[in-house]
Amino acid sequence: NELITRFNGSHNENIIEAVLDGLDRKTRLYHDQEDYEMVVEVCDDTIRRYGGNPDWHVADHVARAMIRRAVALGKQGQHGKELAGYDSVVQRYGDSPEDLLRRHAAKTLMFKAVTLNDADQTSAEMECYDEVLRRYAEDPYARVRAVAADALIHKGISLANLAEDAAGEAESRDIEPEIACFDEVVTRYGGDDEIDLKRAVAEALLHKAETLLETGDTGAGIECLDAVIDGYGSIKDGELREFVKEARALKAEI
Repeated sequence: NELITRFNGSHNENIIEAVLDGLDRKTRLYHDQEDYEMVVEVCDDTIRRYGGNPDWHVADHVARAMIRRAVALGKQGQHGKELAGYDSVVQRYGDSPEDLLRRHAAKTLMFKAVTLNDADQTSAEMECYDEVLRRYAEDPYARVRAVAADALIHKGISLANLAEDAAGEAESRDIEPEIACFDEVVTRYGGDDEIDLKRAVAEALLHKAETLLETGDTGAGIECLDAVIDGYGSIKDGELREFVKEARALKAEI
């Protein structure tokens, strides 16, 4: 508090960064204490002080404060304000020339989709995934494209849940919509060398394999598992190793 009070009026870039770091630490302390009212208050303070600053480093802090504010409102049960908060991030940063700010906007749409899923607002949830794809599926920045890939995976999982509910007591469900989502991840990003996209493709193949095995298409399921094992087994990355490990375990159960 003393840091923020004493130096908040400075125009020195290094001091501004220190004050923003202080505000960020203060927010996280209140979050850890589950004092969401104070989280909102500190985020409001950050946005009020620095929301008009054009520097992208500062905007990064402001965007994260806006997201944390929305999440805290959701924790308080104020879901209308939570969703409006997510919308404000997308409106402000969704078309930013800065890669990191576009990623914040894309991730915010995913947070919004999760909230809508929890509220059983399936149509609006799907619109969020589609907006991520429309805006960012071909983004020049790999980490933004990775959010679009994640949107396709989440969309596929949600479609699977919907199909299961629609099937009821029937022995089979319509798997084509979910498979189409997983296939689109592989088609769009299977040749991408960026590690975030490799992870997304491996995850999509794993989900596709699980669906195919559940519905009795063992041969096609094994092909997907082999694509994960052969395609990513030699890459030294923690997340990919977990996907490969899971693929091998599933194959061993067949």
